[in-house]
Amino acid sequence: ILPYLAGPLMVALVLRTIEAFKVFDIIWVMTRGGPANSTRSLSILVYQEAFSFQRAGSGASLALIVTLLVTTLAVAYAALVRNTAGSAA
Repeated sequence: ILPYLAGPLMVALVLRTIEAFKVFDIIWVMTRGGPANSTRSLSILVYQEAFSFQRAGSGASLALIVTLLVTTLAVAYAALVRNTAGSAA
């Protein structure tokens, strides 16, 4: 049963990981980063660096790092699915 579920599970895992990095809107509307940055996430940090602190360069570099991190995780998940599918066949 698990080899048949490996593909859909990995797709769901990749999508949920990407969604976990996209938690900007709820946090920003509710707390704007919270008292003493208690609800600060990577997306809040990127926004504050680029727009609140007027440091577009560091905001862009942080956004690139987040993009590379998500891409690396997606490639790792894809390799895991490929290995799992190859061993199940």
